[in-house]
Amino acid sequence: MRERRKDPRTDAGFSLQNLLRVRAARAGCALAALATEEGVVMAATHDGRAAQRAAAHAALGLASGRRREWRGARTGAGMAALRFECQGRRLCLALVGAGPPDFAALESMAERVRAILAEARGRRAA
Repeated sequence: MRERRKDPRTDAGFSLQNLLRVRAARAGCALAALATEEGVVMAATHDGRAAQRAAAHAALGLASGRRREWRGARTGAGMAALRFECQGRRLCLALVGAGPPDFAALESMAERVRAILAEARGRRAA
């Protein structure tokens, strides 16, 4: 069986990672991560433990609310997180940066995540 190269224009994973990278840079954030309600990373600006830790922290902190912010005691870095529904699943979106949390940027990113996942689902159904 031949392996086909993924087309970045139609690959949802590539689109999500690119969205997070571009919007996080625009918001002045060091890291952005999209995760499931359980804290499993779906996409992030950087692969690795930092993204896994941010996703897990956001998922745990959002268990009781829709949006939340934290500030690190040692580093002073802040994290803003938002929980939202997409295709019947709860997802968490987290932004980590030095500045104040930008919930407008999080809401905008969540809307775009919904659109990307809906497009991917539509392509699979066709």
